[in-house]
Amino acid sequence: MLSRLDEVCQEAESAIEQNYSFIVLSDRGVSDSRMSLSSLLSCSSVHHHLTKKTTQNENRYCGRNW
Repeated sequence: MLSRLDEVCQEAESAIEQNYSFIVLSDRGVSDSRMSLSSLLSCSSVHHHLTKKTTQNENRYCGRNW
């Protein structure tokens, strides 16, 4: 589960770098062999990952621009 959260965070970061305006976190594709991640856990993980990256790098992610 933690490795998948890391992948989701990396995918979100990549989308920001490609100048996407919106990121949609979805549980589409859930099946017997693929579990669903908690939406709260996923959203908060992506938020903290992008906020941490913003602190370390330039200001590319900022909730105020929405």
